[in-house]
Amino acid sequence: MRRRGSRWTFGIAVAAALGGPATAGHAQAPPRLTVVVIVDQMPVHVLERFDDLFAGGLRRLLDAGAVFTRARHLHGIPHTGPGHATLATGAHPSAHGIVSNNWLDRATGEWVYAAGDTAHPLVGSDGEGRSPRLLERPTLGTHLKRAHPGARVFAVAPKDRSAVLMGGHEADGAFWFDGATGRWITSTWYGADLPAWVRDFNASGAADSLSRLPWTELLEEAPYRRSRADDSPFENDGGETTFPHAAPAYREGEGWAPGFLATPWLDELTLELALSAIAAEALGADADPDLLWVGLSAGDFIGHAFGPWSREVQDLFLRLDRALGRFLDALDRRLGPDGYVVALSADHGVVAMPEAARTEGYDARRVDRASIMDLIRPALERAAAAEGWIEPIPASLAYMGVYMRIPAPLDPGAAGRIRAAVAAELLRHARIEDAVTDAELGAGIRRPFVDAFRRSRFPGRSPDVFLRGRERDLLAGPGFTAHLSPYDEDVRVPLIVMGAGVRPGRFGRDVATVDLAPTLAALLGVALDGFDGEPLREALD
Repeated sequence: MRRRGSRWTFGIAVAAALGGPATAGHAQAPPRLTVVVIVDQMPVHVLERFDDLFAGGLRRLLDAGAVFTRARHLHGIPHTGPGHATLATGAHPSAHGIVSNNWLDRATGEWVYAAGDTAHPLVGSDGEGRSPRLLERPTLGTHLKRAHPGARVFAVAPKDRSAVLMGGHEADGAFWFDGATGRWITSTWYGADLPAWVRDFNASGAADSLSRLPWTELLEEAPYRRSRADDSPFENDGGETTFPHAAPAYREGEGWAPGFLATPWLDELTLELALSAIAAEALGADADPDLLWVGLSAGDFIGHAFGPWSREVQDLFLRLDRALGRFLDALDRRLGPDGYVVALSADHGVVAMPEAARTEGYDARRVDRASIMDLIRPALERAAAAEGWIEPIPASLAYMGVYMRIPAPLDPGAAGRIRAAVAAELLRHARIEDAVTDAELGAGIRRPFVDAFRRSRFPGRSPDVFLRGRERDLLAGPGFTAHLSPYDEDVRVPLIVMGAGVRPGRFGRDVATVDLAPTLAALLGVALDGFDGEPLREALD
């Protein structure tokens, strides 16, 4: 059964009993439906580069919305889990606890998945369960349901961690795409069975139909010349680098249509499911404001494989523009143009493939992980021996951070000296700009980008040592790119709000992604406590 009584209930009830915190004082009735679209891997420059090519939903958002052109994530590990959790809670990872997609449990030596939960099995498929149990802050949906008990909250996204972390503890439903079956599923956290409308959607054949489509370029040749050559050999691990891309096909033993995830059709399928949710759950049909989170994941699968300056990424966003246009048109027909609010942002950006950056004159390199581990291992051995410990200390390199399983018999002072010795050794690496220990973050040191790492620090989950490489470098092997740094390419993202009660315009001041949730809270008449961000007052009409 879905978890109704969460740990957040007591604190909010006490606040209400004491008179509660002030709200934003928004005079008009809240929008009947708020839809938040989070695009997985959308660097802000795609809006700037392709602005004149947009003719659908992105065009409408850019022209009729409050557009914040200098928005960024302020945390230091820009990944899917932290990005979605930050946008959904209006809090930094240091508060909500989702520091990365995975982190090391130092007691067991096992890696913990941000949305993993063996106590809540999947519904509709097999595999490890999922839930928001590790999310340490309430989402906007939880705040909304406390302020408006009749409100309903749903989340849909291809990735389970996206859907779960957006929906949060009190969502009425969260649904994600199962690569093993090609169907939408959930977990017992949200209910013992799939709702009838999800089962009907799975049975409709929509996914199967889209999976049979080859991927060709939407426009003629000329617009794509602003992206790099289609036959760049470093894309997609050297395979299928050019248009047209064949339709993905089911391969026995590999799951349902594995290539389907890296096509624009994945986002189109997700938006179709979102419209089904609105219709079947009658979202926006009464005076109680409802909230729908929509995660669009195709950009991450495509962007990792082809890079942000590829023709594939350009075509994806041109097609997303058209698909969002159809989605907004459907909302107009159902609720009227003034009956809803839509917000759009992204969980992170992405760095250009180093091979592509070098063609532009940048000193960009792929950094061999082994070269870093070759410094860590002997440094650990020497530092441990200096503390009288002769057994090996396990260490792992993940997400530009070093995790160490320092034995319990070593006192905190010794553990701190070991971490400091490893950090000092790592600074000898030619491509590492900084190595910051957990103790330094706690002590409040001031160096470039250290505040970003501090916002990604959550005791017991974050790395022992945070690493910052050179800008445009990538700690990854050939054939793909990633988002691993606090630099602008990885953290600058779109932030747009459009609809009832929103003042349109373009605003150039620096803002943060934690500001989105309190801005929507202000529109929804929700108390503004519990957020690390502030409402974007320019957007409030």
